[in-house]
Amino acid sequence: MEREKPVKLYAENDGYYIYIYDKANEKIVEPLVTRDWDNDPFHTASPEQKEEIRENGLIVSFEMQQDDDIHARIYCGPPLTEEEIKKIKIDCYGQRYINLPTGKICMGEWPMRAGKAKVPPGEYTLTLYHKRKGGITVTLTPFAELPIEKSYPFLDYGGLTWVD
Repeated sequence: MEREKPVKLYAENDGYYIYIYDKANEKIVEPLVTRDWDNDPFHTASPEQKEEIRENGLIVSFEMQQDDDIHARIYCGPPLTEEEIKKIKIDCYGQRYINLPTGKICMGEWPMRAGKAKVPPGEYTLTLYHKRKGGITVTLTPFAELPIEKSYPFLDYGGLTWVD
């Protein structure tokens, strides 16, 4: 599977938790948004809500080291190769399941300020690549081609794979 040209997404940001979700799930995200950085971003959700989010791929959240604005490139296709990771100087990466039923992907700290982009609708394995010096790269690989365990949707720094 070839990778398509990236879709670019920008969002203002002044927090540490970033949410990625389909526009159709915005009402689910809103009550979960927190400024309590001592807890994970889903600490206000009930156990049932957490299970629904995980099982249905409604939201993925990740932690940033600082509150820089979001400059993201989103690719549809396979994850980056080791050579590509080294070339663009990725520091760490992680994967989660996400469902984008409308293909209107949103990324940001607050739903009203989230950056938005259009991708093909579908269920994906989202691979998030982060550079401490700024910049986020995301690959969306069809879940059927790269199935992973539907794990807790929060990618904290301790759960990421670090690149030497």
